[in-house]
Amino acid sequence: MTTDNFQKREEGNGGVWGELLFTYADEELDHDPDSYLKLQKPHRERPKRGVWKQLHSLRPELDQLSTRSEAQRIQTARVDLAKRGFAVLPHFSHALEENGIDTQEDYSQFVRENQQLVKIITGADEVIVWNTVKRDSTVSASASLDDDYEQQQRPQGVESRFDKPIEPPALFAHIDQDPSHGARVCSMAIAGTPSLLTPAQSTGMDPSEAISSNLSAQYARTMIINLWRPVGGTVYDKPLALADYRSLDQRFISRHANPFGCGYDLHAHDKQQWHFVPHQTNHEVLVFKCYDSLSLKHHQRQSGETQEALYGAHCAVTRIKGDYPAPPPNAPPRKSVEVRFVAVWR
Repeated sequence: MTTDNFQKREEGNGGVWGELLFTYADEELDHDPDSYLKLQKPHRERPKRGVWKQLHSLRPELDQLSTRSEAQRIQTARVDLAKRGFAVLPHFSHALEENGIDTQEDYSQFVRENQQLVKIITGADEVIVWNTVKRDSTVSASASLDDDYEQQQRPQGVESRFDKPIEPPALFAHIDQDPSHGARVCSMAIAGTPSLLTPAQSTGMDPSEAISSNLSAQYARTMIINLWRPVGGTVYDKPLALADYRSLDQRFISRHANPFGCGYDLHAHDKQQWHFVPHQTNHEVLVFKCYDSLSLKHHQRQSGETQEALYGAHCAVTRIKGDYPAPPPNAPPRKSVEVRFVAVWR
């Protein structure tokens, strides 16, 4: 179905519709798609197009969760992560509410608070802070895509700098890591965490050695999980949308190289189911998988075991129309923080 036909069809339907940016599929390109498998300078990305997708509200889930105990919320988050690759839950941030995040001490406390939440959700033996990113919808250029940007090799930890350059929203549908890069990130994160190393290793392990030895494979399970939340008040513009893993079709996913490693970008197709939180607040959290070694093994074996979601595809929404609550006059720009964690089970 062409984009024009898709848009004509959706105009007659109710609900909320968001414009998401999707990359062109291989057969739509007039050049070799393999060119995107190698990092180029200047950085080069597939061409993109905007497609209107129906956005399913997660607000009813949040309303229901607000009436449940913390234990019930955590259990629901675990089930949703396994089934669809993402979860939503209410989580009051005392650090953000009481102190803000404008000093290193306060930002570190905020990161630590979210680290504890992810440890409870995952039940992992160790949860490592790989890095954090601040985003603002008024920012247009990404410092992390500059040609001289240094690729990360060690976990930033709870002392992730609060004053790093602020990034713009990520305005195309993607998955942060492919399996090979996911395993590398987990290996580097473990190498930088002495409590996870053997006595012989605990004096220090070079990141390249960790990668070459596939260090993360020595552990029962490793997972990269992203926690995303607003930090500047209610989000009215460019909210984050996530796709249910069960609605994705591997034929509409392509691998790409970027300054961070390798990930995936998505091409639009009709069966994708996208979800978001209308007017998401500082105390409402989205968490989603980027990599899961155990789920990957089950998928590769094609075993009869129940297969968990591998990842949560996501995208900032460019524009919204339909039955969407109108923002107030002079609504603030979207400000958010995402924290990328590496969860490890011994």
